[in-house]
Amino acid sequence: MSIRTKFFILLIAVVLSLSGKAQTERFCIANKGITAGIIVDENDWKGVIRAAHDLGDDVRKVTGFSSQVSLLLSVQ
Repeated sequence: MSIRTKFFILLIAVVLSLSGKAQTERFCIANKGITAGIIVDENDWKGVIRAAHDLGDDVRKVTGFSSQVSLLLSVQ
């Protein structure tokens, strides 16, 4: 078996291994008064920005703590 083939097999094994780990990790939007931040590009469609703010407020309605929405400034 060539080195190239061995490398390709190893690469596939690593990718499959990492993808399995990613599926087992969890994302927590709020825990013990700490909430995940929401980041939106300032150039996104205004409906997306509004939805981000609505999501932050929905988190507040459920947990009592709102998620901060930050606009990512585009560098041009």
